[in-house]
Amino acid sequence: MEIVKVIKLSKSIGVKNVLKNVTIIIRRGDRVNIYGERESGKTIFIKCLLDMVVRDSGTVSIFGYDPLNYRREILRRVGYIPQDPQIRTRIKLGTILDLIHNLYNVDYRLLEELGLLGMMNKDVRKLDMEYLIRLYTYITLVKRPELIFIDDIDSKIDGKSIYLLRRYIDRVGATILTTSRKPSTILGENRHALMDTGRLYEFPG
Repeated sequence: MEIVKVIKLSKSIGVKNVLKNVTIIIRRGDRVNIYGERESGKTIFIKCLLDMVVRDSGTVSIFGYDPLNYRREILRRVGYIPQDPQIRTRIKLGTILDLIHNLYNVDYRLLEELGLLGMMNKDVRKLDMEYLIRLYTYITLVKRPELIFIDDIDSKIDGKSIYLLRRYIDRVGATILTTSRKPSTILGENRHALMDTGRLYEFPG
């Protein structure tokens, strides 16, 4: 079953062609890694898939829906850990976690595994990168997503988050799409494609 279908996706920012006729099909259970140098188009590609950036042309389908019109329905079934997971708010971590706990009716064991329980009174803006990643990991896992996007997996994500994500993916057979600077197998990725100046090249095997 096709989970993600992208046909001739293009995007320009200013005079720069960031994505150029990108085509890829990802099926249920695939573990796909897109790698390439900085500013090769990887992050914009994921943001186009999630309709965080509006594409110029081409078609995108996730679970059979175009995210341009069905973004809310898609996001219910998708986990996302961004390249730059900043949260600019004065809210306490505990307030966010209580809201998530009530929304998804989950227990606190996962928070303990991620080392977040002892930081409930901390201002979210003051969390370092490791714990911001762990917060996004928690949000991703409690949603029990069918599809997970992780941008820049080889740069910032910590070992504890990797362990818990891999455990979940292996258990439920979730589909994943990761990006990295070099080919990654951190989450068992078995399909690799090179993003080079906005073009995507997938190699057999």
